[in-house]
Amino acid sequence: MAVTPAPLLVLPALPDPATDAVVASGLLAELTYAFGGPFHFLLPDAFDANLHAMQEALAAAGVDGFVYFAKKANKAAIFAERAAALGAGVDVASAGELSEALGHGVRGEHLVVTGPAKDSLLLRLAVQHGALVAIDALDELDSVITIALSGRVRPARVLLRVLPPVQPHSRFGMTEAELATPWTAV
Repeated sequence: MAVTPAPLLVLPALPDPATDAVVASGLLAELTYAFGGPFHFLLPDAFDANLHAMQEALAAAGVDGFVYFAKKANKAAIFAERAAALGAGVDVASAGELSEALGHGVRGEHLVVTGPAKDSLLLRLAVQHGALVAIDALDELDSVITIALSGRVRPARVLLRVLPPVQPHSRFGMTEAELATPWTAV
């Protein structure tokens, strides 16, 4: 049986006046001549507009949601700073990312810690600063419980992530049997 490939979907770039202005200015050619490449330029105003649009969409839909910028998507400090200034959070996956986000003004309770195989330093910092921790394995949950019970006044904030049935070998999430286990351990 022959399989016909799906047609290629091409998404056009959205026009952006700020990008057009930078391109038209000749600055990119000068930077390329001076420094080589590749390089990229950042548009904090576009970040702000996109964040506001997402927050407005949540409000218009009546969804009690909170927007998190994924630090791993772009390490530039300006985006963590803008998220903090505009009432959004930052998604971090390492102790370094968590510390950087805090250093750029993001409140601990506006952090979410994701990523598989979180180490003890990351988990300790997350609990100490009130970050939400996405739990992917029982050993992570055990570590968070131990940290939270070791004299912390603030309770740990956790989200138990479910392993998607379509991805049974993913590192992200727990099986139904594992999800039943935490309730007997707490």
